[in-house]
Amino acid sequence: MANYSVGEEIYLLNNDGTMGTPEFSSLNWNFYPNPVKEELFFTNIHGSSEIQLFDLQGRHLGVFSVDSKNSLDVSHLNSGVYILKETLTG
Repeated sequence: MANYSVGEEIYLLNNDGTMGTPEFSSLNWNFYPNPVKEELFFTNIHGSSEIQLFDLQGRHLGVFSVDSKNSLDVSHLNSGVYILKETLTG
């Protein structure tokens, strides 16, 4: 999934790690809304996982735990395109 930045909105790329490999198909998670301005919501997120955030230059911007509402506050991010990666922690 690829989107581009327009105005003050934040667009995200879903990098779920599947790489076309059937063994990873159970890691099928989604997020909405896209673009997002304040709070990003997740579906099918794993209870013991973290979300890593990268910019398009590959810089690691942080690791975030998804809260009990399955959401992440992204209001502090500048407008742009970002890559998300789910990491199982447990």
